[in-house]
Amino acid sequence: MNSHLRAIVTCLFAAAASLGCSSGALPEVASDETGSPESVVTVEQAVGKDCVNQCMLGCVCTPEDGKPPACRRLCLADCTEACSTCTPNCTGKACGASDGCGGLCSAGSCRLGTTCGGGGVPNQCGCTASCAGKACGASDGCGGTCTSGSCPGGAVCGGGGTPGVCPLPSLPNLNGVVTGTLLASPFITKQVRFDILVRNMGPATANNVELLFQTNSPAAMSTLITSNGFVCHSLAGYSPRLGLACTGGNIGSFNTASIQLTLAMSTPGFNVLSMIADPYNAIVEINESDNLSNGGVTLP
Repeated sequence: MNSHLRAIVTCLFAAAASLGCSSGALPEVASDETGSPESVVTVEQAVGKDCVNQCMLGCVCTPEDGKPPACRRLCLADCTEACSTCTPNCTGKACGASDGCGGLCSAGSCRLGTTCGGGGVPNQCGCTASCAGKACGASDGCGGTCTSGSCPGGAVCGGGGTPGVCPLPSLPNLNGVVTGTLLASPFITKQVRFDILVRNMGPATANNVELLFQTNSPAAMSTLITSNGFVCHSLAGYSPRLGLACTGGNIGSFNTASIQLTLAMSTPGFNVLSMIADPYNAIVEINESDNLSNGGVTLP
């Protein structure tokens, strides 16, 4: 070995502990009878490819040295020894960043909603979706939608043909309309007719429906006409106002029941008849909050 090459080798061994020799460009890899690029990669992988590559950037092997491949092998041996004692460091680094010794950081910052390795891939930001105990259509925690889970009325998630969406429950939905009409009368006591429509806007029949009627002013019942099997009776505790319960009615899906009620009323001003369908929530409905209806007539 000539004196120039010996000086370079001495530099390489002296600087190995600090992961580099003199500054310079990474030489072109060339093979000879004792080495090949494939063997270099194998050694680098064994001790940390990133670390060895960084170290090798400091090696200078010029054609004047006679045998650049031999020089490179000496650099590689030097860097391999230095990198074998490399201490990984992930402080302040993101998940998956280089640890400085050929490995990847298994912890570190990730975007909101993900964690390092959370998707099941080590050293990579990800998210593990979870729908345990959640309702159909709820968030899976990773930006997706749960395609399984509970639905109202026991419906099957996606049963309507759209994944992650509960189909329309097979339940009734009661609401009503009350309309008041003042009938012609020359007397102080007036006859007021109330026409009541009880609608079932749900896809299932409402069975054994109960209706509760009451007025805000004194009233006496004159006539009553019912349909759909309703049977009505007066309620105690309302007099002199009207209190009336109609029970046992059945209203088919997307169908209507009608009741006509004529009252004798004499209080000047706005006289109101209120109706509550299913007042005690005995029937499971799509919407339990729209069962109150009011109608009124102004008496002179």
